[in-house]
Amino acid sequence: MSRMSFKPDGRSLVEFWNWAGRTGRMKPSTAGVYRTACRAVLSSLGAQWESYDLTELNVESAIHNFRRANASRYDARTLDKYGSNFRKSVPSLMEFLKDPENWEAPAQPRQRPTSTNAPHRTPRPGPRVEPQVREKPTATTSFEISVPSGRKAGITLPPGLTPEDVDFMGTVFPAHLQYYMKKGD
Repeated sequence: MSRMSFKPDGRSLVEFWNWAGRTGRMKPSTAGVYRTACRAVLSSLGAQWESYDLTELNVESAIHNFRRANASRYDARTLDKYGSNFRKSVPSLMEFLKDPENWEAPAQPRQRPTSTNAPHRTPRPGPRVEPQVREKPTATTSFEISVPSGRKAGITLPPGLTPEDVDFMGTVFPAHLQYYMKKGD
């Protein structure tokens, strides 16, 4: 795709970054990062993302949709980076379409050198939070309950108890205690 055939649509936005990296208008690795962000964010708009008219696009809404659709797939830092790159990509293509000869690639923030005496201030991402799944024990569990007379009652539970099992035991156990009391053992 030559630079003159770019349009303000989703497909051109992705192809534009291929072209920018291939022609040396920016580092190929950086252009690839923009291309990846554009494809990811636009694909969250639906199957017709390639024909989406970027002049009608609300960039922030598109990023919001992308974040919501991918919150469990990517960590917050990755979602932020995709959003940031997409936020730069769309206006950059529009600037190129207006004035291709004077277009300049978006500036990349440079890492500030850290002093050896200064504390490192770059925030570190927190751990990715996965859904908590309670593992069921694989062996029986035994425990003792102290009763008022100073004695102890032992209980052994089978592995893999479900909430339904616990409800059932809560209903049946008192009946067994009543039977035991009547029997007099």
